Amino acid sequence: MKIFAYLKNCLGSVLIVLVLLYAQVQCDLMVPEYTKKLVDVGIQKYGIDETIPVRMSAQMFGDLQLFIPEDKIPLLTHAYRLENPDAPLAEQTLALGDLETIDLPDLKDVRPALEELLKVPLAILGLPATLRALPAETDPQMRAGLEEMVKQTNPELQRMAQAADPSAKAKLLAGMEQMIGGQMGDFAEQFLAAQDITAMREEYSKIGVDTDKIQRDYIIKVGAQMLGVSLAATVCAIFVVLLAGRAAAKIARKLRGQLYHRVLSFSRAELDKFSPASLVTRSTNDIQHIQMAVVMVIRIVLYAPMLGVGGVIKVINEHNDLSWILAVAVATLLAVLVAVALTVLPKFRIMQTLVDRLNLVSREILTGVPVIRAFSREKHEEERMQEASAALLKNQLFTGRAMAGLMPVFFFFINALTVVIVWFGAKGAAVGGADQLGGIMAFMSYTMQIVMSFVMLAMIFVFLPRAEVAAGRINEVLKTPPSVLDPYIDEDDGVDWKGEVAFDDVSFRFPGAEENVLEHISFTATPGQTTAILGGTGSGKSTLVQLIPRLYDVTEGSVTIDGVDVRALSQKKLRSLIGYIPQQAVLFSGTIESNLRFGSEDISEEELHRAARIAQAEDFILEKDDQYGSEIAQGGTNVSGGQRQRLAIARAIAKDPKLFVFDDSFSALDFKTDAALRHAIHTEISDAAVIIVAQRIATVLHADQILVLDEGHIVGKGTHSELMQSCAEYQEIARSQLSEEELQKGGVSNG
Repeated sequence: MKIFAYLKNCLGSVLIVLVLLYAQVQCDLMVPEYTKKLVDVGIQKYGIDETIPVRMSAQMFGDLQLFIPEDKIPLLTHAYRLENPDAPLAEQTLALGDLETIDLPDLKDVRPALEELLKVPLAILGLPATLRALPAETDPQMRAGLEEMVKQTNPELQRMAQAADPSAKAKLLAGMEQMIGGQMGDFAEQFLAAQDITAMREEYSKIGVDTDKIQRDYIIKVGAQMLGVSLAATVCAIFVVLLAGRAAAKIARKLRGQLYHRVLSFSRAELDKFSPASLVTRSTNDIQHIQMAVVMVIRIVLYAPMLGVGGVIKVINEHNDLSWILAVAVATLLAVLVAVALTVLPKFRIMQTLVDRLNLVSREILTGVPVIRAFSREKHEEERMQEASAALLKNQLFTGRAMAGLMPVFFFFINALTVVIVWFGAKGAAVGGADQLGGIMAFMSYTMQIVMSFVMLAMIFVFLPRAEVAAGRINEVLKTPPSVLDPYIDEDDGVDWKGEVAFDDVSFRFPGAEENVLEHISFTATPGQTTAILGGTGSGKSTLVQLIPRLYDVTEGSVTIDGVDVRALSQKKLRSLIGYIPQQAVLFSGTIESNLRFGSEDISEEELHRAARIAQAEDFILEKDDQYGSEIAQGGTNVSGGQRQRLAIARAIAKDPKLFVFDDSFSALDFKTDAALRHAIHTEISDAAVIIVAQRIATVLHADQILVLDEGHIVGKGTHSELMQSCAEYQEIARSQLSEEELQKGGVSNG
């Protein structure tokens, strides 16, 4: 149902596909009918598809009247007209006229009545030709019976007998009916039909009609129709595959777009819920499974039932004596499919979880190779990888063997079914059944189509269960609401932003946590001043500054910019005011210039160079051959950690924000570069508020305001000098990092 829900996005294509599939099914179901015609009429009846002769000689016209009741002769005489009335009697021929214009008030339907009338007379006239064509090994009793029938129905003898005795015709007709019924039994209808064809073919040859041409023309005509129907089915199938592929690609593209936009709208809370490895798998592997499943649903799930039901209807309409074989076959196939579904589907449902696990382990090993080597943990990681691979292998082997074994079982079943149909069909014909060879072949074709529809449905068991799981995993992401939402009305219209940030009694806890990690935080960072945040590991420094760009939303209190609550601003507007440099500098594949323009494509060359100069990145950029056009590898792995950090700082400076947030962004810089960078920021960016999270005292020594955090609380606030006098935690950090001389230069005594 999830897959069908996706099809709503391309309803027009699906409707066209349904029409094409219906046309294809109709064409496929017509092929066995043409096969039946080719065999029964084209071969067995020599291409003569009429049940009554369309032309005959005057002699045959007269002979037929010998075996027709007197009151029915007007029907015959009204139906045929002389083609050459001026020719001698022996050369005259008669042709079948327009039966609808025959004026016989007592007959509502002339053609069926005429066919019934001529059925026995034609068979009688065809007996001599049949007797001559009998092979030498024919049963003597059957030959004797036919010879007796030919003798009693000799037209010359009957003409004389009827002239002498008017009741002779009635006696003959009664005797013929009894004789045919006694000799042929249940085979009488088929015998009469065959005799009629023999008589007509014999007569056509006598009057100069090319019977070989009749057969050849019929086979060519039906063969051409069969070929045309097959080509039409092929064209429909091609367009179905084309439309199915386009629809599946459109759905996959839309899902990737939705997934991309949803993930970008997530706060850190939602990103923590889904691991990066899982999100990568969902946006690639899972969507690929859905794309393949959509093609299968359109091409097979819609086609196979239509073909199967159509085949069953055709078989029922044929009233075939072999229908019980089809009933047994369908019941057996259903039992096999249900058994496979109950066995294999649970395994498919856990396969994606195992793929996630393998991706996670692979990602950790590939990104952690230096650490693994440094700690000599290669063996341990190999075992982890082996364990994840073995679990997935075991699952895939089970499902693969089950599905691989299903195909041979089906094909054995198809071949066995063919043998059964031929066996019982031939046996029925041998004992006088009504099934002709063409009918048996048509029934076999319909049965194969019905069975193949089940085989096609079995094939998609490989795709649909995994696609179902994949759809559930994608829906899980799409239905996860972002915890950070834009306001209904943006309050930033017409505001001249300065960049003053104020925390008003802010408390925060992570989603699902029982205790706050920040409590009662209040301070103001004003433009033109530097606010530093210092504290031990785990004190909440990074979490605090992440509340400003709304990577998380506060639990209590408020964070404002120029007096406007950040929750009242759109995220796009809010983040356009902030230059945020995270702890881990992230660069994107491209060039140095493309990375520096990441904040805005409208940045001028002059602004670009100024940002690089302030960030102390210009020197190493100009040393490169292509300078600003130099390539940056994925993740910035082809530059050093310090260069990567300076480029990240330059990227934030280039967008010219009102507020800078440096989240421990100087950790990879040497002291000289650190000092030069801070000096450049102080002199070049004097109108923006600057918030610096740092571990080193030297980085924040000259800040206008220093906040000291300890276990989520502000335990000290002031300048370096003030904190050295009033804050024991700050004093402890300072003495652990600075020498006595450096403390003295900072204007602080030991006391």
